[in-house]
Amino acid sequence: MTPSTTTSSSAAAAAITTDAPEQPGVRVPWTRLRAWIDAHEAHEKEHAAPAPLTQVQLEALSLLVSFGEEPDVGGHRHVSELMETLQARQLPLPVFESLPVNLPVNGHIQLMWRCLCTTTAFGSFPRRGHGLDDDEQPPAFQSKKNAKQYAAKLAMQYIRRETSSAVSVSSTHSAAAAAAAATTTALPTPAASIHTSSLAPPGPTTAKRKAAATSRSPTPSSTPNPSAHKPKRDESLPPQPPTQHRAIVGPDNCGGGGDNDDDGDEVAACSPFAAASDSVFKQVADLAARLGLDAPAYRIEPDPHMPNFFDGRAVFRSGGRTPPGGVGAVTAVLGKKQARVQVAEGVLEWLRGEQRARDAMVQSLWGPAGS
Repeated sequence: MTPSTTTSSSAAAAAITTDAPEQPGVRVPWTRLRAWIDAHEAHEKEHAAPAPLTQVQLEALSLLVSFGEEPDVGGHRHVSELMETLQARQLPLPVFESLPVNLPVNGHIQLMWRCLCTTTAFGSFPRRGHGLDDDEQPPAFQSKKNAKQYAAKLAMQYIRRETSSAVSVSSTHSAAAAAAAATTTALPTPAASIHTSSLAPPGPTTAKRKAAATSRSPTPSSTPNPSAHKPKRDESLPPQPPTQHRAIVGPDNCGGGGDNDDDGDEVAACSPFAAASDSVFKQVADLAARLGLDAPAYRIEPDPHMPNFFDGRAVFRSGGRTPPGGVGAVTAVLGKKQARVQVAEGVLEWLRGEQRARDAMVQSLWGPAGS
């Protein structure tokens, strides 16, 4: 078909359309349509499942209404940010599950994607209250990548809110403690009251006594003698013992296996708990040396969600023989010192098991000692 023929056909079709009489309006049976909608809504409420519709019905409805808009995920790298955040907190990485679903779009059925992001510490996303309202299905995406980014975005939003809430609670507690300390400092003490009364102006009787004492005192010489003002110690009295001051030491200064991070807590002396913990660290170092292993360092970090709680793990020097990863690791322990001790106890338990295994191997090869 030549271009001139095509142009002629288009012009003819336009002329037919223009010359055709207008079709009379078709009245829609709205009452029956509402009844049809009500019946299917009642079915879904009764069975808690989508109403049974044919493909033709679904495609026809998609021409009238959208079955769900794709949420905007932006250009941010939500998946990478989520993984980096969990790695920094030494938490397991998330698991993403892509779910295919066929949905009607603009009059035809199209393959769409949903994604579920599951984290060990924070749960799954999307879920009710976090990306989903009541009786709402998860959004679907034409791109599997966008569905994954959206699930990671919801997880990061939740983590930020939880972190912000924990920081706010910690700040509130700190402010309350500071206010209580300020109130305690402002209250006058008996010693302060006595000192204040000593600074009050002297009464008449006191002034007369001071004047009489002044009149009886000899007139000092014109050249003052500094040594005359120094108090003389009575040689007949025994020497005063030096003032005893209780040493203030941090709990980490009583030992701790090579990791001397300051907890900020102070105790008067090494408590029985500290002495027992020193014994644990020493046992770890001695037994590790007997087994040909390097003594570990203890890395203790604050729990990101709970103030005053700590996570801990043992770190062995690279290049030598090391135990399997995760030996002695602990989470959410109240107090840094306690977290370090629990890590050491876990390492010690593994070392003892290793020692028993080696002893059993030696006995199986050479027999009991002394036989």
